[in-house]
Amino acid sequence: MLVADDGPVCELSGNLGAEMLREGLKASAGFVPHMTLAYDQKLIPQLPIEPISFVAREFILVHSLRGLTQYDFLERWPLIAM
Repeated sequence: MLVADDGPVCELSGNLGAEMLREGLKASAGFVPHMTLAYDQKLIPQLPIEPISFVAREFILVHSLRGLTQYDFLERWPLIAM
């Protein structure tokens, strides 16, 4: 799992969670932004890596069906560079 432990991704996640709560939706205060790289029983030790950067061109609202590895894309919004 690739984990974001600080920086803009964590700030975005916190802001989204706060807005979800404001709108009456459920949001986990303990959520850590991450990207799952593999599903395996093998334990791989946690190691720090150099920061990774990328350009996001769109924001997608995804419904993840828990435990099924199935994702429904509900809505897409293009991001405009400023």
